[in-house]
Amino acid sequence: MNKGNNRYLLIIILLATVLRLYGLGRMALWGDEACMVYLCMESPGQIVSALASADRPDVDVAPPVYFILLHAWMTLLGNSVYAFRGFSVVFGILTVWAVYGLGSRLFNPKVGLLSALLAAVHPFQVWYSQEGRMYSLAAFLSALSMYLLAGALQTPLKRSRWALFAICGLTLLYTQYYGALLLTALVIYAGLHILKMTAHKKTAAISMSSVVVFWTIGFLPWLPVLLTDYRHASAPGGFPLMFHWLMTPAWVFVKNILFGLEMYVRNNIWLYPLPLVIGAIYLVKALKSWKTPGVKMLVMAFAIPFGIIYGLSLVGLRLYKSHPFILFHPAIIVLLAYGFTQMTPKFRRISGSIFLMAQIFVLLTLVLGGEYQKPRVHDIADRIEQTGGLDAYVAVIPAFIPNPMPIVGDLLAFRYHTKGRFNTVYLYGDTAEELADKTMDHIAKQETFYLVYQDNVHVRPYVDQVMETLNKKWQITDVEEFSSKNRDFSMTLVVYETNPL
Repeated sequence: MNKGNNRYLLIIILLATVLRLYGLGRMALWGDEACMVYLCMESPGQIVSALASADRPDVDVAPPVYFILLHAWMTLLGNSVYAFRGFSVVFGILTVWAVYGLGSRLFNPKVGLLSALLAAVHPFQVWYSQEGRMYSLAAFLSALSMYLLAGALQTPLKRSRWALFAICGLTLLYTQYYGALLLTALVIYAGLHILKMTAHKKTAAISMSSVVVFWTIGFLPWLPVLLTDYRHASAPGGFPLMFHWLMTPAWVFVKNILFGLEMYVRNNIWLYPLPLVIGAIYLVKALKSWKTPGVKMLVMAFAIPFGIIYGLSLVGLRLYKSHPFILFHPAIIVLLAYGFTQMTPKFRRISGSIFLMAQIFVLLTLVLGGEYQKPRVHDIADRIEQTGGLDAYVAVIPAFIPNPMPIVGDLLAFRYHTKGRFNTVYLYGDTAEELADKTMDHIAKQETFYLVYQDNVHVRPYVDQVMETLNKKWQITDVEEFSSKNRDFSMTLVVYETNPL
């Protein structure tokens, strides 16, 4: 890499760092993040045991690598919002570097720099670089896996490259289950590539086979957990193969790879058509170079996993969520950058400006600009402290009765942001009446009482049942809703005066 490329890459890395650090703590932890924090406070042995258990509603459906690494990180730096999310920031920045390396190795440094720039400003990448979840690490490992495989196939006699690829792939498997789909695609690509090799074919075939054996043996201890997680999280239940269900996964996929999460389409439908067309043109232009090995790798790295997810979604497994696509996103980024370089200079100037401005608009207004918010439990905690002081009595109730599992994370998020400042009880029960009784038992002769719950139109009737009982005994003096923009729920704070009516 020459000095000019070094300078440009450094500028891009600095840009990526600024974007990922800006506003890192502006939003409260949401449920899944809170579960991560509390789980990673436990010992590595307890973490692995919890992840392998199917009986803990506060534990993710995921393999253990990210959790153990985060445990070590928090042991050194603490569990503040900045420290906790900072771990993802590090891998978000490393992903930009890895995408540069991937584009440079498969094509040339120019493609590498364009890929790094797109990764640096892409809303999808920035969003998950600011979230305390395993997706930022998974994106880095996926880009690094493709980079290492490309190097191993270029120099098949270098065993160290095969070894690094094997280790990186196994780490990916133990980070995110969807990594298995990417590795499947890479194995298929490597097999086809090796068949066409004229030199060192046997060595490459043996090395690739050894990598697959290494992955298989290495993942066997966790395979029973994967099967258990699959039964608990796959959400089976077939649905008709209507046009809507046929198109939804495709639409989510195309939009995610160019802009990001489903939330963006709700208020910015006007933004998508032209950039999507431009992105499609870039991809089509890249596909015209199908005989180029790099193009084949990148296309297979997203087409095969998406095909598997899409096919499974049609038979009843709704797997087309946004976050798993972060693993296949580096391949799309590099392919878009390569397609861009194949266009005429005039079209590059016009289309590139439109495409980049659309990305930056989404990034600045939605991801960094506050148009999207997660449950505002920190605002609720501040409001209770302002009005009730540190002696306030609070009850946090689940919106799902009698099954509180989906709301456990929000209870933990509230506990995290209150940090034991209040006399808080987290209530569970089989009926609304039972929750109301437990709430009244918690009051301890306080004049003011605070009720906190997640407000969701689908489960609100359960909360209404609890409040109907409480309203017969106490008077509501204030109700405040803390809405989450671009979301279909909010957190609600109800203030009761507990003098009997």
